[in-house]
Amino acid sequence: MSHDVRPEEQSRERVPNTAAENWRLFLSVGVLLVILSIVAVVGAEQVLVGLGSVLIVLPFAATIAVSLLFGVLLLIGGTVLTATGFGAREWKGRRLEILLATVYTVFGLALLINPLVEATSFTALLLVFFLLGGLLELGTGLRTRPESGWSWLVLSGVVALVAGAIVLFVSPVGALRIIGLVFGVNLFASGVALVATAMGRRKVSRERDAVVTPPTEAPHR
Repeated sequence: MSHDVRPEEQSRERVPNTAAENWRLFLSVGVLLVILSIVAVVGAEQVLVGLGSVLIVLPFAATIAVSLLFGVLLLIGGTVLTATGFGAREWKGRRLEILLATVYTVFGLALLINPLVEATSFTALLLVFFLLGGLLELGTGLRTRPESGWSWLVLSGVVALVAGAIVLFVSPVGALRIIGLVFGVNLFASGVALVATAMGRRKVSRERDAVVTPPTEAPHR
């Protein structure tokens, strides 16, 4: 005896639950960015404390060390953001996320390739990074509206722009603690935004699973 399958059931079977497939990716990347933010703040502080009296003889040693630290963190961040952009192909914000990953990578390489920059040039690089990153995150949030988590992306973009304003107005000399904190807060906000996006996609995943897989009925006696 043949079993008839309704057209709508066939269409449901053919449509993959993409949210279920990649919300864990958003969550993983978000958590990693939060960890990187802690490394940025603690690492910058440890660099300044560790160098200690060396800064009297080599005043730019701290800038070089922090530049290398931030360069590594940005390269790691760019790599994982690239995975998010290419892994979530149906996500409306994927193209802007790939652009953001490119910004992370380019500025990470710039800090690593030329760490012997003076303090003014170092803060100028970070200023441009914050401005570009903030605008891209704002665009991603608005592009994905009204998906769950879009407002967190917008907030993260605003945080990045504020970070740029702070870097613009602080004196580059002796301000590495402030810059390290601002850099870390920026990464933290980006990570939290992706975690919020992941939780929203997880909710969508469960709702879709509930619709596609209705509760089984008890057999008739």
